[in-house]
Amino acid sequence: MKVRTRFRTPTPGGGQPSTLAATVAPASVEVTPRMLRVGDGYAATLVVTGYPAEVGPAWLEPLLSWPGRLDLALHIDPLPAPVAASRLRNQRARFESSRRADAEAGKLTDPCVDAAADDAADLAQRLARGVAKLFRVGLYLTVHARSEDELLHACAQVKAAAASTLIEVQPATWRHLAGWTTTLPLATDSLRVHRTMDTQALAAAFPLASADLPAPLPGDPPAEGGILYGVNPDSGGIVWWDRWAQENHNSVVLARSGAGKSYFVKLEILRNLYQRVRVAVIDPEDEYVRLADAVGGTVMRLGMAGVKVNPLDLPARDTRPDVLTRRGLFLHT
Repeated sequence: MKVRTRFRTPTPGGGQPSTLAATVAPASVEVTPRMLRVGDGYAATLVVTGYPAEVGPAWLEPLLSWPGRLDLALHIDPLPAPVAASRLRNQRARFESSRRADAEAGKLTDPCVDAAADDAADLAQRLARGVAKLFRVGLYLTVHARSEDELLHACAQVKAAAASTLIEVQPATWRHLAGWTTTLPLATDSLRVHRTMDTQALAAAFPLASADLPAPLPGDPPAEGGILYGVNPDSGGIVWWDRWAQENHNSVVLARSGAGKSYFVKLEILRNLYQRVRVAVIDPEDEYVRLADAVGGTVMRLGMAGVKVNPLDLPARDTRPDVLTRRGLFLHT
């Protein structure tokens, strides 16, 4: 069965939807048990149902750095202290009851129950001291693709990435519409598949890692200089780098034949010229003559009459008193 739904944004007075809503909203949504057809693409929502016993910082990074289009929504609802204490007390009572029942029956203690009971006792102490709090957390993933086959392949990749961190996910069968709206920036959890977490585990879930270069810290001035090198294929972020701000300015460009090394270097030269960097190119094959003519550069052909380049000459514009000493040190090194 397929259900086709058209979303229309109501306006006061029953008029037409606003221009923003008409631009952002998809033309239609087709609902099927396994996926959605949103406009010209397809989408499916995966619900996180199992979490690892122990997590480290940025434990969601394998999912956040997945190269495809993935919407990840983390819904956080703090539990009131009395409710959290009551739930934890009941849980500890169940653990102790299970341990006593095994002891009375002469059975060996279950190590999983013992570990859970110890963790619950430790959490109860931290809650009592106000060091930690409890939260209801819902984690949902909506995968997008251009076709059904691509969507199935993308969902399999996301499941594999989740399994690498011991995260269990299940498709939101027959609830993909609710799952899609849950991962939109609407602050609405329509699926309500929750897991209780403490402050430490929840803090480690925040996306503090990035495949891109770090941005300036709040309050720090933005970095000056640098040029645009391209786009990060993993994250889609721009690559902006200032080689002249490094201790070593050298760089090497390596790639297969025909990959665009010359084009990349010429583009780097142009962008450095915009930063008023003086550029000199040794060009035995005359590959940069057109570029030099286009930017008003000078082409010096070594060996021709009247052309002399002496690297030992003193710089004409260098007025420092130790310029001769510097040139002598240059010769020794």
